[in-house]
Amino acid sequence: SDEVIMGKMKEKSDEFGDTTEVEGVKLKRIDVIDILEKDSEQQHKFRIVDAKDKYRTRQKLKYPDGVIVEDTGIAYEGGYAEWEISNVTPNRDLYMFMRMDYVHGGWECEISVNGKKTGSMVCEGEDRKFRWRNWPYKIPAEYVTDTFLTIRQTPNSADRDVNMFKLWFYQPQ
Repeated sequence: SDEVIMGKMKEKSDEFGDTTEVEGVKLKRIDVIDILEKDSEQQHKFRIVDAKDKYRTRQKLKYPDGVIVEDTGIAYEGGYAEWEISNVTPNRDLYMFMRMDYVHGGWECEISVNGKKTGSMVCEGEDRKFRWRNWPYKIPAEYVTDTFLTIRQTPNSADRDVNMFKLWFYQPQ
């Protein structure tokens, strides 16, 4: 089920390979964005627009299994983040996983794809000890209409910043 897939991937500390299998479902990585890696950001036209505040962050944190990962990312408040992904198979569900520091949850972002609202990415809870999570969001097949998608993430929680370090995109094979 989606919840099982997303739950397992949320805490995955090892490399997000070209393909991965979760509960018998084969997932294929179609794209990845490495935040603050210039070429990756440019290739995906990654940008943050109209933010009230935005800052870079470097963290060395643990996943729930105890694995330590160091990564650089960006946090922003207000406005929106937008990026483009390619290699998409239309009419097939798309899973997005966003590595983030889970020290403070309690935020919500609206996700739109090619200008259409698809729903909300909701981050509840927090973990002060094991702070890395790959926060999941599923874009239903009906919004996956092209081989190339523009995804916009708009926070709608006042005075909360959203942080992101890496974005992975997978589709069932």
